[in-house]
Amino acid sequence: MAEFLNCDDNVSPLLSVITVCLNCKEDFQDTVESLSNQTFKDYEFIVKDGGSTDGTQDIIFNVGADIVLSETDGGVFDAMNQALELASGEFIYFLNAGDVLYDNGVLENVATSIRESRSSIDFYYSDIVKPYARRKFLTHPKKLSEYYLFSRGLCHQSWFLRRKVYIQSHGFSDYFKEENVELGGDYFFLLEIFLNYKIESKHIPIFSAIYKGGGISTEPYMLSKRLKFERRVKRRLFGPFKYRLYQSICSIEKLLKTLFYDKYLYLLIRKINRLKRDL
Repeated sequence: MAEFLNCDDNVSPLLSVITVCLNCKEDFQDTVESLSNQTFKDYEFIVKDGGSTDGTQDIIFNVGADIVLSETDGGVFDAMNQALELASGEFIYFLNAGDVLYDNGVLENVATSIRESRSSIDFYYSDIVKPYARRKFLTHPKKLSEYYLFSRGLCHQSWFLRRKVYIQSHGFSDYFKEENVELGGDYFFLLEIFLNYKIESKHIPIFSAIYKGGGISTEPYMLSKRLKFERRVKRRLFGPFKYRLYQSICSIEKLLKTLFYDKYLYLLIRKINRLKRDL
């Protein structure tokens, strides 16, 4: 049963920030600290715990969350859906345990952008930091094309979506599973709302979060299954013609990047080494 700790039934906040967790005591504390330091305060904080046994439960009821639900679930996307049912904010933001907001002004900047924009915009997306990646600071284009969504997509830590869209689209799907592990439900959901619901979006040119990454679907033994899942999703939602077209462009783009990026990177490293020897 959910515990409503700091809620005002008569007031709906602009944002609902949702964190789902399971046995991640230290990661959860990092996430909470980054949220509590925000200058913007018109948000509710919802925690969905999957029944942790490592001491996480000793923390989640004492961090100032507005709503806490701790019970077993069917996986991360089932947990996200359960939290969605408890949310009352106009916009929803998922910040996983271990992920942290980039700076103290993130939510303030997002709220300002929402207030200054047309009411028809349902989807706001920002830029993201991936410390483990080759390209750590990931910036997104001003407009999202179908090809960009096909070839790159957006992780959910970068987007703020109006709650009514989640309701209309019935939340995240857990249809795609391998070895009882949910794969890419956020990517499937992203494609579905853009291709089937044709929502209007806007880019907020800030870094919103430092994305920890990880998860079982990124483990080496699950990689081929995840790629298989992505192909199934793309064929289903883009259709056979666009799938073949976009896949061909992706292959060409990857080849050109390998030929030119690696070549010029090698030349740059050689030049730097020469300069070092001359000093």
